[in-house]
Amino acid sequence: MFELLEELEPKFKKHFNKEVNMTEITRYSININSKTWLVVTNQYIYILNKKLWFITTWKRKLKNIHQIKILDSKLVIVTEQGQKTLRIPTDRESQVRKLVEKLQEIQ
Repeated sequence: MFELLEELEPKFKKHFNKEVNMTEITRYSININSKTWLVVTNQYIYILNKKLWFITTWKRKLKNIHQIKILDSKLVIVTEQGQKTLRIPTDRESQVRKLVEKLQEIQ
């Protein structure tokens, strides 16, 4: 389980702390690639993306996620609002697969 709970980089941690509620507990956090972090709390799933000058946040409630899967080295998260697709580097794929299995158990 500890392999699915990585320490956020300082830039991402600062931004994440602004977004997260005090009542949320971080369950999983994985660095997908150098510019993207996936963080799962007890209530929400966050995707933090580093852009040129700032960090963007994609935030959805866990109960609103219909499906989460890996297709062709891409993580696909299907919600009521549509779907989010992230490319996964080959060296991170096994770790992301473990996370997907854990998230499917939660649902």
